[in-house]
Amino acid sequence: MADGNVLVSVIVTVYNGEDYLDKCIESILSQTYTDLEILFVDDGSIDSSPQILDDYSIRDKRIRVVHQSNGGRARARNTGIRVSTGRYVIFIDMDDWIEPDMISIMLDDLLKYEAQMVICGYSRDYKKNVARHIVDDKEICTGKEALARVLEGTIDSFTWNKLCDRSLFEKFPFPEGRNYEDIAVMYRVVESASKVVLLPDILYHYVYRKNSIVAARKLKDLFMRVEIEIERYQYVMKCGYPEYGEAALLLLLNSYRPLMVASVFSSFKERKSHRMQRKEYDNFLKRNFKKYVGKQERHIRIQYYLAVRGMFMTDVLALACEWLDRIKRKRQFKMW
Repeated sequence: MADGNVLVSVIVTVYNGEDYLDKCIESILSQTYTDLEILFVDDGSIDSSPQILDDYSIRDKRIRVVHQSNGGRARARNTGIRVSTGRYVIFIDMDDWIEPDMISIMLDDLLKYEAQMVICGYSRDYKKNVARHIVDDKEICTGKEALARVLEGTIDSFTWNKLCDRSLFEKFPFPEGRNYEDIAVMYRVVESASKVVLLPDILYHYVYRKNSIVAARKLKDLFMRVEIEIERYQYVMKCGYPEYGEAALLLLLNSYRPLMVASVFSSFKERKSHRMQRKEYDNFLKRNFKKYVGKQERHIRIQYYLAVRGMFMTDVLALACEWLDRIKRKRQFKMW
């Protein structure tokens, strides 16, 4: 076991989390590994979260609270990295909780294998059921091999189930002012790690809530997700990993799916405001799709057709819905 001489910084960004904070904080304070620096970054909360955090900081001297004006989760995470002093850091979302031996187990393997990152299994805790996400056995891989796992989907782009060398996040800060900041950064962080350890143990519990930042996405956010996937594809190709290009392109195509659904329920004005952006993305797909047109990549051709042609069909469907809604409103007006 880790001898307790290594300081680990636990970073929790908080915005209006009064209903969830107690369980999250108690799970951190209950860690069997005690050499912790526990940082809470209050991102301009307007509920009782600031007082809850301050009260806990009086109770446990390992807790430090930073209060700042609301600037988004990416800025809050960067603040946490900037003020942290531990050699290793781990992020925890304010409405989630962790197993008592999470940090101890992860730190043990990080030190044992001289790695820069350890990734544990996790569960998605829904209201009526739990979904488990694990690898079959412990694995040790290079950063490049871990990047391939990210693109394949066997390593998720979350920050919160990963114990990392702090220098990795100092090298790649979160993009402030953007959502999906974890997806925008974690593939770079993973790829730059000298060694990555994957654990089969479920040590983190992600609690799904309908009103969470992840669950509630607007059309502009979904366009931002596509933009991030384009950046990831370009990074993979630029850094000399053409063998991963197909997987990166598939992720880009998959990011169109929620965008198509959201477009149907968006106003004509909102869709029009993104018209040039849509055209730019479509042209990018067309240029890069030509690299993967062989018969063995039939599934990519299908995905491409669904993405580009599907967006056109959602435009037609959305216009039809608006037209029917206008007719309905006119009839209701005449009835009055």
